[in-house]
Amino acid sequence: MRVDRDGDPEVSRALAAWLGANPRHRAAFLRLSTAWRRADALRRLADPNEAPDLDLLAPERPPALESITEPARSEALAPVIPLRPRAATRRWLLRTAVAAALIATVGIGMSAWVTHSAQASQTYVTAIGEFHRISLPDGSAVSLNTDTKIRVTYSDSDRNVELLQGEAQFEVAHEADRPFVVTANGTHVSVVGTAFVVRKRSAASLDVLVSEGRVAIDSTPATLVSAGQMALIRDGRLTRRAVDDISRRVAWTEGMLIFNGETLSEAVAEFNRYNRRQLVITDAELASKTIGGAFKATNPDRFATALEKMFRIEVRVHDDTSSSEIRLSSGP
Repeated sequence: MRVDRDGDPEVSRALAAWLGANPRHRAAFLRLSTAWRRADALRRLADPNEAPDLDLLAPERPPALESITEPARSEALAPVIPLRPRAATRRWLLRTAVAAALIATVGIGMSAWVTHSAQASQTYVTAIGEFHRISLPDGSAVSLNTDTKIRVTYSDSDRNVELLQGEAQFEVAHEADRPFVVTANGTHVSVVGTAFVVRKRSAASLDVLVSEGRVAIDSTPATLVSAGQMALIRDGRLTRRAVDDISRRVAWTEGMLIFNGETLSEAVAEFNRYNRRQLVITDAELASKTIGGAFKATNPDRFATALEKMFRIEVRVHDDTSSSEIRLSSGP
């Protein structure tokens, strides 16, 4: 396959068809394009005539929330590509086009490489306040919330992910003969192709929120949970309920927390998941106040300022060598 610099429509259509033929093609395309970007970045660092593009070497992170826009999506390019300045985007597209040509050239050898690399387990971790999106070998994607750890193990017959801690959103590529199973707290959530979120609250508490398709949970009895529903598993007992605010519940995938009638105590607990600087309610009567609004998850200071204006709450910052707190108390 040939990919022209200026973009040949026939070549573009052929590339799109190849990418859409198999989820593994998309995964291989993304892997090689990333490798090309990293290699090119190293070359540029050694070039005295051109300043290094540090963004190319930085870990893939969501863009700043103040500037997020919804990218146009292509059926052929399912993995999400971070938004970049226009000139950088042109360079990136050229490199990925060359990567696609390499994929087509090696043919069967590349398929073997993808299969072989998918046999081993891989662990992914986010620190407090971090968010990452990962493309898996089959074309599925996982978004990791703050302080989350997963272990991914693929074989020719199974796709297994263990949620060791935290919260993750799964967008599963359809493979009828190879189910996708997420395990947490000994509970197995099985799907073929769908989108859902699993949150491990504790060793005995698990939430499963389904936004597309449906999942099967191996409770007693086995339970199907469909799009727009949430399963709450507490001490081995499962309850299911309808959810009409899914977008609000997955706002963390864009680095946001959205509240709509939660108590201040609940809101503070959510903020404290994302930040080392902890919010502390010092007056018990404040804990039951209800709040609403959208806030950046990693900016507790701005949240505290909003509370100060909204409820006339007194805000005091306390920092020492071992901790950092924002203390909330009733105002005068």
